[in-house]
Amino acid sequence: MAESVPAPLRVDLVVRRQLFKFEEYYVVKDPLSLTYFRLQTEEAYLVGLMDGRRTMREIFAAYQTHYPNSERTMSDVAAFVHSLGKGGLLAINARAFVDTARQQKDKPRHWLMIWGKIVSGVLFMKFPLVDPSPWLGKLVHLLRFAWTKWFVTASFLFMAATVLRLLINREEFAQPGISFFSASNLALIWVTVIFIKTLHEFGHATTCRRFGGEVHEMGVCLMCFTPCGYVDASDAWMMRHKRHKLYTTLAGVFVELNLAAIAAHLWLTLPDGLARNLAFNAMLVASINTLLFNANPLMRFDGYYVVCDWLEIPNLRGKAIAYCSYHLQRLLLGYRNRMQEEQMGDDTRGGVFVLYAILAYVYMMFIIYGLTVIFARVLAPYGLHDLGLLLGIFVEGSFVALPFIKVFMDAFSPGAHIVKLGPTRWYVFRSLGILGVIVLLLFTIPTRHYVS
Repeated sequence: MAESVPAPLRVDLVVRRQLFKFEEYYVVKDPLSLTYFRLQTEEAYLVGLMDGRRTMREIFAAYQTHYPNSERTMSDVAAFVHSLGKGGLLAINARAFVDTARQQKDKPRHWLMIWGKIVSGVLFMKFPLVDPSPWLGKLVHLLRFAWTKWFVTASFLFMAATVLRLLINREEFAQPGISFFSASNLALIWVTVIFIKTLHEFGHATTCRRFGGEVHEMGVCLMCFTPCGYVDASDAWMMRHKRHKLYTTLAGVFVELNLAAIAAHLWLTLPDGLARNLAFNAMLVASINTLLFNANPLMRFDGYYVVCDWLEIPNLRGKAIAYCSYHLQRLLLGYRNRMQEEQMGDDTRGGVFVLYAILAYVYMMFIIYGLTVIFARVLAPYGLHDLGLLLGIFVEGSFVALPFIKVFMDAFSPGAHIVKLGPTRWYVFRSLGILGVIVLLLFTIPTRHYVS
């Protein structure tokens, strides 16, 4: 290992220095796969030493000279170089890279892992449709007024005036002239959602391009069978100014709220009919829907990335899940996962991770339950109400089990990174006993539902 010569970084990668939490980082963009990596200063220095001529021994010696107080060993440096190669960042032979990628491909080895992937795939499916980059620049030039201070100010004043008019005419909500949960109107809602979310994604795409980012993917995703648009605006990571990232993230919500305001005025003005029904649906979809989903930080949409930037915690959801998984393994199974310990490091924001994980978990359960009730109500006229409920309960139960699937995976295939804290059987029996007490307590809660 000491005499091996690691390959240098690919010459087509884009590297940009940034400040994050008052520390210097380097963001690396892969223009082929459109993936992004963040390197610390020491890691960036190591990359600079990899010129394709120095051996690992020479690289490590130069690194030690420059950072004499670092605790990294030569094995740590070799592991770092290996991770760069796995990420496709090194100028290595194409055949060698393909062979390595095939060997490292993570295939589910247990039925629980397979089931977890199926359920997560059902809850969230993504369908890329177009690459807007060839014509997006022309569109941004035509709409350049939309990012001026006077236009943004006028938009907020227009929204405020719309809210005031709705309050004055609030009696209209008592008789909206539409059966919102009827099968025909739900079909109109789906069409309305697709149209509004498409404009929402154009807000992200154009704002990202306006501030120097690139956009190469737009499409449609299904979140719990609800259609939403999406755009890959990950290039916002390369923006030097934090406010430009926030503008890109909030642009979709800004567009939807303007659409909701326009739709509200149309609903209050138009006579009863299809056009007024469409305006009512658009008003609710672009306001309530965007607040429950896109602006909500508990789902991985716009609000989530705003909170990540605000708290300066990238990948908040992944870190929260890893933190809770680590402690659940300790409490339920008596395992200590050293790999997760290394990933979390000395992070002291455990309270934030636990709070976020619990809130996101409960919120998704609530969303699935609500969609289950709507789905069963739609199927009721066809005599399939119970089938709709059973399907919803099945999806809900699978979602509830997903975090525990992750916790139990290491128990089924423990490796060198797993350390036992004590007899596993004792931990399992203790955990089952606590779970049994909780279930018994739940049975004492009075409810109006019963099973015959």
